[in-house]
Amino acid sequence: MTDTEVRPTADEAPTSRRYGGFYKPKAWGIFGLSTGGTLVAGVMAIAAVLLMMSPVGVLGSAALLAVTFLVLRLASHPDRYGKTWFQRRAVRISHRRRVRSGENKYLPSTLIPLGSHRLPAVLASSTLARWVTADGDEFSILRYPSRGHHVVSLRARPDGAALLDTQQVDAQVDVWGDWLASLAYEEGLVQGVVTIETSPDGGPLMQRAVRCRESARAHSLSKAWMDEVLDQYPRGSKGVSATITLTLRDPDPEHQADGRKVRRSDRQDVDELIAERLAVRLPHIMDDLAPTGAGAVDLMMADDVIEVVKSAYEPDARGIYDEARARGEDPPVSLWSSVGPSGAVAEWDHYRHGQYASVTWEFTGFTTATLTSKALLPLLEANDDVAIKRVTIIVRPVPPEQSSQIVERNHNDAEARLGDAKKPTARQRRAVRDADKARQSEADGYAVADVALLVTATVPYDQLSRAHAAVSRLAPSARLHMRLMYGQQDIGFAASIGVLGVVTESYLTLSPALINGV
Repeated sequence: MTDTEVRPTADEAPTSRRYGGFYKPKAWGIFGLSTGGTLVAGVMAIAAVLLMMSPVGVLGSAALLAVTFLVLRLASHPDRYGKTWFQRRAVRISHRRRVRSGENKYLPSTLIPLGSHRLPAVLASSTLARWVTADGDEFSILRYPSRGHHVVSLRARPDGAALLDTQQVDAQVDVWGDWLASLAYEEGLVQGVVTIETSPDGGPLMQRAVRCRESARAHSLSKAWMDEVLDQYPRGSKGVSATITLTLRDPDPEHQADGRKVRRSDRQDVDELIAERLAVRLPHIMDDLAPTGAGAVDLMMADDVIEVVKSAYEPDARGIYDEARARGEDPPVSLWSSVGPSGAVAEWDHYRHGQYASVTWEFTGFTTATLTSKALLPLLEANDDVAIKRVTIIVRPVPPEQSSQIVERNHNDAEARLGDAKKPTARQRRAVRDADKARQSEADGYAVADVALLVTATVPYDQLSRAHAAVSRLAPSARLHMRLMYGQQDIGFAASIGVLGVVTESYLTLSPALINGV
């Protein structure tokens, strides 16, 4: 993840607009180590000096320094994706342990009604409830009781940028940046997720709708004419859908008029309290999204969330949903306890669910410091090599009271590295400029956020190699460094389904030092 100035900035070039504000900080320390690594090196140096005065003498001191040097080198020299040897090794050991214990497999019991499978792993405890806004619109809240998180989703229908001029694009980017910045001031907000998904539209909704309403008494000429129209209608075309999801934490305990906390037995139910607050806030959030280019924004009802999740785990269900919608029938699955797959296996480099397999990549950095408004277009648009593709952008706003400390520390670290360099490089100078720009922007009132990006490709299991090749080709053209989520494919798959609103960090069992590096 990167510390990122949320609101993009645009150059004044009249022909090509470029946007920036993305900054990946690096802690300062001696010999390229971070602050923690520098502290460890200092302690070991003192221990080596003390060992020289002990019976082990110089040989023991030299051995300690050699081991310390080797460990710090393995922990401080990342690969091209920013992962150190210890980080890669920890993931591999964790995956092997899961395979030996069978935790990487999800095989629900067969002694249950057909199709009634719960979601795997930590998602099994989630619940889905229906609520109504102040305007009378129905919406749903997905809750994770063990983590105290509540998830609400919106469906957007962006019109695209084909007919937009440069000024309109700039205005939309500016408003989108303001909307993202406002998330930092939303009470209790943990993260925001934007998911763009391309998938086959069934080729078919119009065709099925026409066939279902065809009258047996219709004239043969009109039937022949309609058959010709349906034959010429594009088949197998790709549809694009967009969802926006907000994850909130449990509200703080209620207080009485005299400032004392309300007794637990007298407190309002947490679900009802969150629903009341969202019922008032959601209409305003939707109104603010309209000028960003999101198009018509609607609240997702419980059936909408169920359809998205069910179709992600079982892609063949898309056609069943389209068929029911064309016939005007109720959706085939209406219970949250029945949206899981009939079986799934998390392999080292892919996630198999049913007859399909999904591969998830994680974003590790940009290939350039600035982006054009169409930089991500190759990754977002439909691709013939991948049946279903999801691009998920996760934004976690930094609390305003912490953002100033973060940007100041990043700026000081960048200046320290530049000052220690005998021959400063262009990258070190650029890091100082970027850190100073982030510091000035934060002082002007802009927000700071951690940003992550996931790309998931779902294909039939026998076409797995095509998914690897397609995304590996599209990522560089989108100016992104992408890394396959080795050993974490099931986690990446769940996180890429935006409507689930999973906060992966709340389920980590590894030490932060192993995750962030020494």
